Amino acid sequence: WSGFFSDNHHHHAENNNNTTRSIGEASDDVEAVDLVLKAMRSHEKNAYVQEEACGALSILCRNHADNQTRISEAGGVELVLLAMRAHETSAHVQEHACGALWNLCHNNHAANKTRIGEANGVAVVLSAMRAHATCTGVQEQACAALQNLCANHEA
Repeated sequence: WSGFFSDNHHHHAENNNNTTRSIGEASDDVEAVDLVLKAMRSHEKNAYVQEEACGALSILCRNHADNQTRISEAGGVELVLLAMRAHETSAHVQEHACGALWNLCHNNHAANKTRIGEANGVAVVLSAMRAHATCTGVQEQACAALQNLCANHEA
């Protein structure tokens, strides 16, 4: 799992070395999910940790129904939305969080769609789109999240 918390933004690297090593040493998906969610809970105010954690969740649940369920049942949906609300001005957090929501709903994961909907996730995604109207990455990830939230959903 090394690389999920890589130093893409050099000015934040010094704050996240312990998290990087922990994710890099995860032995399996279960441990990786637990470590990512723990980092999100422990560093709610750190936009960089939230950005990278959302990116890691997105990768962990892409085309992986067990991880989609595991992340959701462990409170991951709520943590992603909390990150979006706490870091509304960070385009990076919004982009990666929308990507996580997109992949949490991938392949019509009905329980996650319902959970995101009940947590006002659509409104949070739309807010991100309004706040970052000129950021292509946010717009693309948000549209993909909305597409997956709406596709084949009967609610």
